[in-house]
This record gives sequence, C-alpha cells and structure tokens, in this order.
Amino acid sequence: MNERFLGFGCLFVPVNRKNELLKSLIKRRCLGKRVDFFWNFHECPYNYGCKENWHELNNSEIHYTKADSTKSHALQDICMSWTSLIMRNRGMAYFKMFYLDLENLNKDRFGEKDIENAYNRFFRSGITGGAKFFFKRNYSKIIIDTIYHDQSHSKETHEFFPWYTGHKINSKGNPKLIVKNEDIIFVDSDHKVYKSDEENFINSSQLIQFTDLLIGTTTQNIFNLSDDSFKKKLAMKIRPAIKSLLEGDYEDSKEFSDYVDISFFPKSSKIGSIRPIGIDRLMDAPGQFYDKKKLEMDDYNSNQSGLDSWFKNKN
Repeated sequence: MNERFLGFGCLFVPVNRKNELLKSLIKRRCLGKRVDFFWNFHECPYNYGCKENWHELNNSEIHYTKADSTKSHALQDICMSWTSLIMRNRGMAYFKMFYLDLENLNKDRFGEKDIENAYNRFFRSGITGGAKFFFKRNYSKIIIDTIYHDQSHSKETHEFFPWYTGHKINSKGNPKLIVKNEDIIFVDSDHKVYKSDEENFINSSQLIQFTDLLIGTTTQNIFNLSDDSFKKKLAMKIRPAIKSLLEGDYEDSKEFSDYVDISFFPKSSKIGSIRPIGIDRLMDAPGQFYDKKKLEMDDYNSNQSGLDSWFKNKN
C-alpha cells in the first residue's frame, strides 16, 4: 500500500450466516427495487423498469482502487451501501485489518524475497489472530472451514503459500483451532469470469470484493492515500469504527470491537535485532503490537467540499 506499511485484510464469515451476508451484498446491487438482484438481466422480474446497460453497471466488479469520483453513480452507490454493512452487520461478518511496519521489521529474517515471505508469514498470523480475537470468548473450538484468497500468480505458484497456512495451523496441535480444508482456494475478484453453474465461485467473489472495499476504506482513513472526493466520502462510512478503535478509549470502541479489529506490528525497530528470534516467534514478542494511531485523513464533509468548489469557481 506504500513504501513503509504492508496491509492485510481478513474477513471472517460464520458458516451459518454466509448466505445471509451474500444475500445482503447481492441485493444491494439492485439500485431500483433492492429486493433481489439477478445476474442475468433477461431473467430479472424487474427488468421492465430497468435497462440492460443499467443492469450491467450494477453488475460491475467492486474494486476499491477503481472506485473514485469519475466512476458511475451505480458503482459509487453500491460501494457506499456495501461499506455501511460492516457497521451494522450483527455478526454476519468480522473484519481484521493488520499493518506490518516494514521500516521497523528486520527483513533479513525473511530471506531474499523478504516482502513476499513476510506477507505469507503474517497472512497466517492474521487468520489465527483474528479467529481467536473474534470467537475465543464464545466458542470452545473454532473450525475454519475454508480459506479464500484473491487470485494472485505469485501466491498460487509459491512453493508454500497455497497449502502451508492451513497445514501449519493444524500441525501446531491446538485442538481449539482447526482448519478443515488446508489448501487455499484462489478466487477471481471479477465474478463475471465465472459461468452460471459456478455459483460458489460467484458468491465467494462477492466476499473478496467486499474485503477489498473494507481494506481500502480503512487504509484511506488511517493513511489518507487519496485526495479523491468520492474515496473520502466512502471512507467516512466506516470512519466511526476506525476512529473509535484507533483514537478512542474502551468506552468509545466497544460498540465496534466485536466486529472490527485493527492492529500494527512491530512498535520498535529493535524487534529481532537484540537476540536471535525465529520467524514464528516474532509475533510473540511482548509489547510489539499496538492499536492506537492518529488518523491522517481529516473528517470529510462532501457538502462542504461542494461549496468550496463553488466559491473557488465564482472567484
């Protein structure tokens, strides 16, 4: 995401709430009735009040980097509606965002492909850390059914990444955390590449797109990477959660902490440099996680921005 921080986003979806979440995401693609959305325009019972090109816009891939003020109203509306879901999801989804501070990390411990190897290692930590954080209090055993990942040639062809995460979690012998299917399933974030009989991949693609959107809006709030007006407006949808978690106290954050977790690692550049620490022990270093950080993006009022532009043009 930038030269200093490497970001990881993980979405945890309870199996018994998955269909409910998918239905909520997919129906929000319909900008008319908002009752349901049909992938094929000609099969949609509401097509009499719609147009095929409108339907195609609603059927777009939702990708944060492509969502800006130049895009269609349809894509912007879906992004806004989807982002608001995490704020009132009532247990349909849990989102963990984790930032690795490359400046403070001793990258020599990760070999020649240091960034790629660091990603692979901390991807597993994001999954185990998130599973324990969100579900440890309420469940005696956590079973991760399947791990999905956005399609990536470097990840899919990596010697270890496709299978090692699930295998490593299981091989640690923790009976309270189990990965049922150890091999990662890679999913194209554009659901339109799949055929109608590949419903599982079409659905999984919606979750990949949803995760991408949450990663982008969270990162925008924290690091203010874009000055685009729509990206700022979109970031404001999730801002109450981000701001209360990173800048507020316990009372401020408890409304959101059951569903959203954000952390940074490591706090100090001394991690792993004073004494030899194996890669798997890096995460156990005391006091190196932190979860408080001032947001670099200021509060944004899209209406005020419009007035500023008007006055500027008038002058």
